[in-house]
Amino acid sequence: MRSADGTLVGIATLLVPFSIILTVAVWWLLLRAIDPEVSVWSATGAVMAGYAFAVITPARLGEPAARIYYHRHLGKARLVSAFAVQGIYRTATYVAGGAVAMGVALGASVLEPSTWQVVYLISIAASVVLGLLAMFPRAILSRLVTFGVFARLQDAFDFAERLTPKATSTLLVVSTIRYLNSVLQFALLLAAMGVDASRQLLAAGAAFVFFIKSFVPNLFFTDLGIREGAAALFFSEVGNTSAEAVAAALVLFGLNAVLPALLGIPAVWLRNSSQKTDL
Repeated sequence: MRSADGTLVGIATLLVPFSIILTVAVWWLLLRAIDPEVSVWSATGAVMAGYAFAVITPARLGEPAARIYYHRHLGKARLVSAFAVQGIYRTATYVAGGAVAMGVALGASVLEPSTWQVVYLISIAASVVLGLLAMFPRAILSRLVTFGVFARLQDAFDFAERLTPKATSTLLVVSTIRYLNSVLQFALLLAAMGVDASRQLLAAGAAFVFFIKSFVPNLFFTDLGIREGAAALFFSEVGNTSAEAVAAALVLFGLNAVLPALLGIPAVWLRNSSQKTDL
């Protein structure tokens, strides 16, 4: 880290506000489906409070809890459902990006075909399923809640009826841009730490790490350990630069988790002072 390229680290740092803005945009669009009067400022406060609590709670459980607390007057069940729908868009981008990354890595003999070929094929199929769910949540969720155990969730997901094709397309586009922004950040940090690889492999490695993070359960704080382990696995086969990749993953954790968490502390205080008033 001491010998890292400061310019590349600086560029990656400048991308942090853009990532936060895109996260706010997704959450605001979902909140507006519940209540059209919710303001961007209010959604920003909820997201920033979520960052603050995600860092200090296992498995990021504080993030949805903080967002629900911030807008609790909209209904806890609906807010939990909105957070779940946001997760669909995030996971869809992670899995689709992971499929592309594994294709590149398999072609470059970075990943062992006997182990990862099946995962690659499964990720392609999962990308299609998640893509359909992201584009047509209203149709799919409206049918899902008519079956057995899901029927009790009907009221919680009633906001999905207001997710128009334009809204779902916007959610998917914004989520994709946010994902690409994160991949670019990570690729820049990998290069800054001295990982000697082509731009294509740097991007593939970053996307592979987000793919692994999307489905490996983690009870530690803000997925700490998952990113680093996946980065070490991938880049151990790329010039034996696993140590540099772990350093890049740790800096990414600092930029995208710790820094927003520090910025989010005032949002918690503001909500406490305003009680149920929609900021």
